Amino acid sequence: MIITPSVNSININNLDINVIQKKGFNEVYMMLLVKCGSINSDLQLQTGSKVQIAPKGIAHFLEHIMFYKKDGEDILNQFASSGASINAFTTFDITSYTVSCTEEIPRNLKTLLEFVNNLSFSKKIIDKERKVIEQEIRMATDNARNNGFFNLLKQFYGERHSLGTPVLGTISSIAQINETNLELFYKAYYRTENMKLIVIGDIEPEVIFNVVQNVNIHQDKKSVIIKEIDNKTTIGSPFLEIKMPISQPHLFWGYRDSTESLTKSKLLKHDYLTKIGLELISGKSSLLYQNLYNEKLIGKDFFWSYEASPSYAYSALGGISKRPDLIINEWDKTVQKIKDYGLDELNFQRARYKIIGRVLELFDSPSKLCRNVAGYLVNGLDFFDIIPILETTNINEVQNRLLEHLTEEKKCSFISPIKH
Repeated sequence: MIITPSVNSININNLDINVIQKKGFNEVYMMLLVKCGSINSDLQLQTGSKVQIAPKGIAHFLEHIMFYKKDGEDILNQFASSGASINAFTTFDITSYTVSCTEEIPRNLKTLLEFVNNLSFSKKIIDKERKVIEQEIRMATDNARNNGFFNLLKQFYGERHSLGTPVLGTISSIAQINETNLELFYKAYYRTENMKLIVIGDIEPEVIFNVVQNVNIHQDKKSVIIKEIDNKTTIGSPFLEIKMPISQPHLFWGYRDSTESLTKSKLLKHDYLTKIGLELISGKSSLLYQNLYNEKLIGKDFFWSYEASPSYAYSALGGISKRPDLIINEWDKTVQKIKDYGLDELNFQRARYKIIGRVLELFDSPSKLCRNVAGYLVNGLDFFDIIPILETTNINEVQNRLLEHLTEEKKCSFISPIKH
């Protein structure tokens, strides 16, 4: 049996705290995550008579704004003066503020908590950051892989769904962001009961608990009513082709999935049954990958991924290829073989152990472990339940999951040929 790290969890001042002890590690990695991301957009926010729409990209925009303080103090220098570095990122589901340090842990944690729980900005700052984010969006739009991936999601969920739009938003959507909707978005989501603190390193949990107990956090945020505007999920075209000014064609395909009916315990198993299956049939050790690679139909950039949450789930595969039609044809043949003959036991065990190995590798990196723990924690799942699930998974469970997932009616593909 694989032994996982010791986890100490507690709630103090409405904040869920998880301290993961890693003896012998010099670095302490802290993450304060807010349960809001790019999917929390196109919503109506209301407090009193004040009503605003949360445009696409607002969660990421607010992440930028958070680094400005009223007195003009540079928060980066404040952390650096105590031997720490701070970063932040936004995903579909979360906005996270991370601090890495080897000393003055209580001081850095106190600074992190106060920093995220106080908002300060002006129209001048908003306009400045809008230009910065516009540049980020243009750079992302020129990235064929990024563009192709979000076009695939757009096929899964339709033009209007937030998953079909990059986390950064669009040039037109961030133009709608202003002081009022930023303030309402902050008040709606940046509450301690909507946050989680994760600390990983060689540190006693009581040190962390004491800081949270004594830190001065001003929770004067008014209640904000959040309303869905309408049902934004529609089914896009199963096949899409958009020419781009690129040197080589890109292919992306995958399958929509449904997780709404799954309990939290079943969702985690569902997630990893699918990942084992996709690794088995398309990972670098698979017969399909080896054949396509040897025929020079794919390169080392070829990938597969699977994302599952209580509100959405999908698989995605793809990469650069001069003959997307041949790849899809070989993929379809592989899926049909699974339906006709089932999975091979040796290949199943190889894929299962490979996934176990990837999970265990995360234990050696506080930052990677923290991000993965956070990704599951935000959906009420325990990352440390994954290993027991993988240890007891059998071939029949994986085969049934693949047959359920890899159906033509759930499949979409996107090709971006060369634009001459």
